[in-house]
Amino acid sequence: MGSSAPLDSSPRKNWVEQAGGLPPFVREVVRELIKQGMTKQHAVATALSRIKAWAATGNPKAAAALADWEKTRARNRAQQAGTGVAAGNPGPVMSAAVMSAADARVLELACRRAGW
Repeated sequence: MGSSAPLDSSPRKNWVEQAGGLPPFVREVVRELIKQGMTKQHAVATALSRIKAWAATGNPKAAAALADWEKTRARNRAQQAGTGVAAGNPGPVMSAAVMSAADARVLELACRRAGW
């Protein structure tokens, strides 16, 4: 774990990749969820949702990753505002209330497997 390699292998770049990619801890969680069978998009949304919940309970690793993610998002939105690009998409964040019980179970198993 802990690879700094991007998750996407396509030649096209989205705003997250252009901004330096997901924080390392987020990438770790995403990779574990993908191993459990989630699509990349679903895994990113689920990982960010859970990291927000973990940060709220005082997990320092999650809090640092969340702070890094929010800083990246804010920087991107500021750049978009300066260039006139519409910034209406909040990014791949899923509310914990929206997460299904099956998603929560997959995440729990992935985290146990990774030793979190």
